[in-house]
Amino acid sequence: MNWPAQRVESLSYLPITEKQSEDPTMKTLTLATALSIFILIFASGCATTGAMRGVPAQDRQMREIYAASGLKSIYFIAVPSPANVISEKLMAASLAFGSSTAIDALVEVFSKGNPVTIGVIGESDAINAATVKVTLEHLKNKRAAGTLYLVADTKTRDELHDLAQTAGIKLIVLPLK
Repeated sequence: MNWPAQRVESLSYLPITEKQSEDPTMKTLTLATALSIFILIFASGCATTGAMRGVPAQDRQMREIYAASGLKSIYFIAVPSPANVISEKLMAASLAFGSSTAIDALVEVFSKGNPVTIGVIGESDAINAATVKVTLEHLKNKRAAGTLYLVADTKTRDELHDLAQTAGIKLIVLPLK
């Protein structure tokens, strides 16, 4: 089927002779949006996460544990912690009723019966201690073997000492500095 050819007239454009005025509210809105985006990007770049703020404390704990152990090599497990105090307290309390990947990993490694030395490190001393406590409670009825290092206060050391003995784990708690 042949379609009839259509004739297209050329379109002419009229030049703009007068300058169109810009809307001042649109300019202000665009500037405010750009400024807001910049502030958001800047603020998010300055904020730190739990993992980022944990690096110096974890490094310090690793050095202390490594020096105290006298071993050429030692395994470390980094316990994650939230970035604020309220979440940290909630997480430490909830560990008593649940588990975490760090607890599961520690229980699995110590349950194999092969003596292994592990240092528990993390930004939050409370969460580190809660992790070790729950791990030792899980190991009570298993044939566990190994040494566990933790940097904590004397109160935590006293609380965990008997639990570690019943679990078959040698617990070495280094003092907080």
